[in-house]
Amino acid sequence: MHSLPAILMLMVALFLSSCHHREIECPAGVAGQIEVRFMWDYAPDASPDGMTLYFFPLDAYGQIWRFDIAGRDGGPVALPLGRYRLLAYNNDLSRVNFTNRDSFEDFTANAGVVSEGTVSPPGMLYAGMVEMIDITMCGVEYVKPDGSIKDCNQGLVRCYPRRLSTVYTIEVRNVSGLEYLRSASVRLDGLAPALRMVSDEPLGEAVGENVLLSPDAAASMLSGVMTGFGSAPGASEHQLTVTVTRTDGKSFAKSFDVTSQVLNSSDSKNVLIVVDGLKIPDDVTPPSPKEDVGIEVGVDGWNEIIIDLTTGV
Repeated sequence: MHSLPAILMLMVALFLSSCHHREIECPAGVAGQIEVRFMWDYAPDASPDGMTLYFFPLDAYGQIWRFDIAGRDGGPVALPLGRYRLLAYNNDLSRVNFTNRDSFEDFTANAGVVSEGTVSPPGMLYAGMVEMIDITMCGVEYVKPDGSIKDCNQGLVRCYPRRLSTVYTIEVRNVSGLEYLRSASVRLDGLAPALRMVSDEPLGEAVGENVLLSPDAAASMLSGVMTGFGSAPGASEHQLTVTVTRTDGKSFAKSFDVTSQVLNSSDSKNVLIVVDGLKIPDDVTPPSPKEDVGIEVGVDGWNEIIIDLTTGV
């Protein structure tokens, strides 16, 4: 027969060895290795070159940890035992810079500035968040996207990135005069220059972005795809300006109000903008000698841009 003290000691030993006991005291600086696996259920077509991971400590006086992992699948990381929040994003966008990197809530993506009032299309930005990860000597516990808790003694954390960039598909249909076209581009105004990543919130004063248009003579159409961070806060107007350069080197621009198409899109992350019916100027009527020519000449709603592009491509 076992004595009562011996039975109690055995019970205490079993209790302390259990992986479900979360009050284990660990020596300072002990590192735990976990496996972060990216699940692309919400962005199946994503193929980033690599991902950057930021671990923000939930414990007092903790340190922020950063890791860069090649490819889209994820991989192992080692960091001190403790509780963290994870923010991960693709690191293959050269025209995007990040600010407020010391804050999980305020971490911000910024489109590259081309000139005052103009930014570069950022490309396809993806980000995934995990609200809580608890790393212990026995494994890891973390919050899933649906808010439930997942306990894994193998140290596996699944993260589900989403696309944060908005894609604008621009179609200029029923275009006549394509035989006179050398090149075409489009500018969309009213866009946000920055995005708060965790909340997917557009930030900043309204700016414009430019992208080239591709001609399709068979379909009598010009088309292009632009990425952005959504409409600027409070933006009430979106102007689309089409610029064409003819084979003789002359350039013309024409603007359209596309506010309703942008703001009323059925999918805020995939916006289709259509302009129907466009005639590329085939000639310019010389102004009267008594008129003030200025720098623009009206041609059926077009503005001639006085820039010598005869040696351009």
